[in-house]
Amino acid sequence: MGHTIHQAQRLTLEHLIFDPSNVTKHGLTYIPLFCIYSKEHLYLLCPLLSNFFYADAIVEEEMFH
Repeated sequence: MGHTIHQAQRLTLEHLIFDPSNVTKHGLTYIPLFCIYSKEHLYLLCPLLSNFFYADAIVEEEMFH
């Protein structure tokens, strides 16, 4: 069964296939990474790159200034 990132927020998954290259909104890359029960069952469809992580402009302002 497939889930969107929003549907997966309340779940703990035993296996996860995730394509981080499709994430285009702030805060959504970390959700699937925290829903997986064990990293041994996490399958990424592409490498996890730093540009896949987005932060809200307010968060970035507070962190870096």
